Amino acid sequence: MFRRYGQSSNTATLAAVRHAQSVGADLVFVHLDDQTYVHEFGKLLPFAIHAFREMPKLKCVHLSGYPLIDKNCTVELDNHTHIAISEDEITFDCVRLLPFRFSNYSLWATDMNEELVRGQYWPIALWLAIYRVDFLEALLTHREVTALKTLGNVETYYRQEENLRQFLALYGGQIGYINMQFGGFEMHRNPDWRKLVELPNEPIL
Repeated sequence: MFRRYGQSSNTATLAAVRHAQSVGADLVFVHLDDQTYVHEFGKLLPFAIHAFREMPKLKCVHLSGYPLIDKNCTVELDNHTHIAISEDEITFDCVRLLPFRFSNYSLWATDMNEELVRGQYWPIALWLAIYRVDFLEALLTHREVTALKTLGNVETYYRQEENLRQFLALYGGQIGYINMQFGGFEMHRNPDWRKLVELPNEPIL
């Protein structure tokens, strides 16, 4: 990721995207947050790259943050994200994720469309995720977004329901989550974070 034009700037991110395109890369790694457990996060990257290769419709893979997806991440371990996990689906905020199970990890995915914008679900987060370069470029150049200077402002733009609906009406595909034991703000405040991080990243069966 280029670090020019100011920290976390939209301009710098677009420069990185276009550089990736110029060398024929299909994926762009987007900023790590200061509160991420980098060592553990890095272990999930091969899973995400494998998922992109196996699933052509996949546009984005979240590796951390909301939601925390793991059968062992219980209320007793301070998981307050209100996720319901069964063998064949994960539901939260009226969103339904279906499993794609591979040899040593599970990816939970949903189709991207206007109906995805409901409840508190906000699938466009420019942190802790890997995007296909074409999709990320679309996100960062959509309508009024080009005038926004920072990624934080871009995220705020897509937090507005109508803006996100307009974008998803134009771009299809799937968005997915790798099962994990840690994530962003919630884990940073969780006194049991180490216990969660040390849980094996096994497929949810």
